[in-house]
Amino acid sequence: MKFSKLLMPKYRDNRHARAIKVSLNKHFGNTSALNKELAHLIASFSHTANISGGSYLVSADLKFFVVQKLLSNHWCLGWFCPSKLALIKNDVRYVPNLLHRGKIQRKRINHPFTKHPSVNIRKNKYFLQNYTPKPYNSVRLFSEIIGALF
Repeated sequence: MKFSKLLMPKYRDNRHARAIKVSLNKHFGNTSALNKELAHLIASFSHTANISGGSYLVSADLKFFVVQKLLSNHWCLGWFCPSKLALIKNDVRYVPNLLHRGKIQRKRINHPFTKHPSVNIRKNKYFLQNYTPKPYNSVRLFSEIIGALF
C-alpha cells in the first residue's frame, strides 16, 4: 500500500508544549485541561523557529545556505551556493547565486529559537540574514535644491 506525501499530515513538534504542560501540572499541583491549552499558547510564542523555507543563511566569507524545507524546529533541508552582487531597489547587495547551487543536504539548526539561528559545516557558521535596507536617496531633484536655496 502506497502513501502519498500530499495526503500525509504535516509533522508538528509537540515536545516543548508537553514539557511546559508537565511543568505547569507540577507547579499548580493539578492536571487541568487549561494547563494543556496554556502550554500550547506559551510554546507557540517562545518555541517557534525563525527559519522558514526560502530563508538565506550567510557565512563570514559571503557564501549562502538556502533553506528549502523545514523538517522540524531543529532540522532542515537546503543547499549551499556562492554569492553574487545584485542591484535591489537602488541598493547593491550580495544574494545567493542559484545557478551554482550544490546538492540538497539535511542540516541541524543550532539555536533555532533565538534571533540568530545558524547552520554549521565544519568550522564555517552560516547565520540567518536579517538585513533590512534603510531607504536613502543620495540623488535629489534639481527642483528640491533650488527650493532649498530660495
